[in-house]
Amino acid sequence: METGVPSDGQMNPDDLVSDVDNRWSPLIRVLYVDDELDFLEIVKVILESKGDFMIDITPSGNDGLELLKTGRYDAVLSDYRMTRMDGMEFLGKVRVLDPRIPFILFSGRMQEEVISDAIGRGITTYIQKEGDPAVKFDELEKKIREAVWQRRGDVNRS
Repeated sequence: METGVPSDGQMNPDDLVSDVDNRWSPLIRVLYVDDELDFLEIVKVILESKGDFMIDITPSGNDGLELLKTGRYDAVLSDYRMTRMDGMEFLGKVRVLDPRIPFILFSGRMQEEVISDAIGRGITTYIQKEGDPAVKFDELEKKIREAVWQRRGDVNRS
């Protein structure tokens, strides 16, 4: 039987995340919502090139909510400034569906008031899109991994 544990018995925390049903999964499943179509594709390609990310993308908050209802995700990544439903409204609706899923706001320049409001509404963390792309994508990967690992620890304690 396949257990997901290496034959030498040594488990590397970076190789595992918990799935919704508490079984170990090598994939980090992320739902990414952003109305900038080119950016959606770029983030998907870059993160999936890491080998252990599976990114579902959509330009619509409403479609994102439907995907969240039917899919199993380890984290949600969202832009702040979107048409029809902005990132804050999307965050509120995500929290109704799953109050504990890591929610990372990934957006352009945000004012301190917006960041403070987002923290108060329950984002896990935020990353601003501006800056060196290589640095930003490394930061994004790291923060997603940390958030998923944190949730895995919380799930195992409950």
